[in-house]
Amino acid sequence: MITSYAHAFSSNEIYKSLDITSFNSSLMQKISENQRYFPQLDLPKPKISNESILIESDYWKYEIKFLKETSSGIHICFIDKAKWGSYDTQTPMIIRKYANEYVAIKMVSDVCEDFAK
Repeated sequence: MITSYAHAFSSNEIYKSLDITSFNSSLMQKISENQRYFPQLDLPKPKISNESILIESDYWKYEIKFLKETSSGIHICFIDKAKWGSYDTQTPMIIRKYANEYVAIKMVSDVCEDFAK
């Protein structure tokens, strides 16, 4: 089981500046041409902690779990789940900050294994 760890990044900053077009998810259906960040979308208010960012409605759940930080970047597990129906994905990725935004740089990490079905 993975527990909390000290990290140098701000969860709130990641929420505001993670380029959601840098990885595949069901969010792609919600964005228009100039939208790239969670706050630009019509989503419920997030619950942000040092361990995760949770955006949840009656119908959908998006969650970013921060699991470790290495020289490669921040290893996260992105959970993208319909509460009704069968859509349920967990995407491991490494994100890194470039200039003023975070981007997904790699879609391979061992961080989602503990959350797999």
